[in-house]
Amino acid sequence: MDLAKYRIQSRTTHGGFPMKIEQITLHHLRMPLVAHFETSFGRIFERDCILVEIQSEGLTGWGECVADRDPGYCYETSGTAWHILMDFVVPQILGKELSDAADFQERVANIRGHQLAKAGVEMALWDLLGQRQGKSLRQLFG
Repeated sequence: MDLAKYRIQSRTTHGGFPMKIEQITLHHLRMPLVAHFETSFGRIFERDCILVEIQSEGLTGWGECVADRDPGYCYETSGTAWHILMDFVVPQILGKELSDAADFQERVANIRGHQLAKAGVEMALWDLLGQRQGKSLRQLFG
């Protein structure tokens, strides 16, 4: 899929906007694994993640920031993602109306990197959009 083309098309093909972002709650979870996971970095016995909960007009969308506790996979960690979300990403959209599917990316374009943190919010927004339209993500993306 040509992402640049999709971004332009998303402005006209996805209804359900504008969408006012009324509340955002971040949940930092540390979940024990049923069985350890072993990589060249060592054994992992638990998994960190941040769940993003966004409320808009009576609906709740959920997303997940998959940054782990340690920077073994990439530079983002659950700690840095929490900081970026709380201090930079959330203030860009909380209490505001998003005009279309690309609006979120435009609002956070000035925040360099931190793609895992941004993706957690974007997942929750797509979840909300799907609920508003009564469609699955598969149906939204075609």
